[in-house]
Amino acid sequence: MSPEHLDLIQRRLSGTLSEDESSALQAALKQNEELRRLFLDYSNLDVALAAKAASAEATRDLIVSPPAAPPPRWLSVRPLSAAAAGIVLGLFSASLVFGYGSQLRIKIQILLTEGFEDVTMPLERGVPRRADVWSGDLKTATSGAVKAAQGKRMVELPPIEKKKYSYAFRTIDLTKLVPMSGTETRQMEITAKFHAASVGTRDRYQIRLAAFGGDAEEAREIWVRDVVDEQSLLHVVKTVKMEPDQQGWVTVRSLIDVPSQARVLLISLAAGLPGSPKQPRPDVTHYLDEVQVRLITQDALP
Repeated sequence: MSPEHLDLIQRRLSGTLSEDESSALQAALKQNEELRRLFLDYSNLDVALAAKAASAEATRDLIVSPPAAPPPRWLSVRPLSAAAAGIVLGLFSASLVFGYGSQLRIKIQILLTEGFEDVTMPLERGVPRRADVWSGDLKTATSGAVKAAQGKRMVELPPIEKKKYSYAFRTIDLTKLVPMSGTETRQMEITAKFHAASVGTRDRYQIRLAAFGGDAEEAREIWVRDVVDEQSLLHVVKTVKMEPDQQGWVTVRSLIDVPSQARVLLISLAAGLPGSPKQPRPDVTHYLDEVQVRLITQDALP
C-alpha cells in the first residue's frame, strides 16, 4: 500500500478526485486486498459507531441521509458494494452527519501510524515514563524468514525469562487533543499486526488499554504496581488465542472509551504463549508491525 493510494482515498472522500484518478483507485482496490480492507473498514458503520452500538443496540439502525448527487460509477463495483453500502469516513480527519431522530456527527482522526521503518527510532526499556515513544521488550528487526507486514522492517518481541508475554508500550498524550465539548464522546481504536516465528504453537496476542487522569509517570507507577483496575479511569483487555495451524500475520483490534478527564492513554501490545511462565516452554520470538491509533469522536447535534 503506497502513500499515493492513501492520498487517492482521502481526496475521493473530499470530492477532489478526477475521473482518471477515480479509475486508478478502482483498479488499485481490485488488486490490493489490504487497501480494499482499509477502504471497507472506513465504510463500515459498525466500526465507526462501536461505542454507540454498545450503549444502545438501536443505533445500528442509523440511516445516512441520501446524498445530493449519485456516487461515481466506480463506487458501485460489485466486489465492494455489499460491504461498502454503509458509510465512507475520512481517512485522516473528516466528519459525517447521520439522521436518527437527532443528528450525530462522526469524526475520525489518525493519531499514529507506525511501521517501524525508522532505524533511528528510540526504543526504551520497560513501561514508558514519557509519552509518544516506544518502550518495552521490542527490538528492531528486518525481514528474513518472516517478512514484514508492510515495508522492510518490523520489531520483534523476544521471549523473556519468567514472563508469559513480551511487551511493546506506547503512551498517548491526550492533553494535546482539542478539548472535548459537552456533547462529545470519544473512543480510541488501536489495531496491530502480530506474527509468530514458529509454527505449531498456540500463540496469544493481546492489546491492553488504560486511560489515566495523571501524567505518563503516574500512569507508569500504577501499571508497574499492578493496580490498573483500581486506579485507572478505564481499563480494557483484548486477547486473541491462536490455534497451532494458524499462520501468518494476524490483525488485532481493540477499542476504549476515552473519559473526559483522561490525560494519557497507555497502550500495551503483547505476544506470548499460554501456560505459566515458570513451566518449560519453547522459545518463540514474535513480531509486531503496522500499528495504528485512531480517535473516533461522536457529537450529538441539536
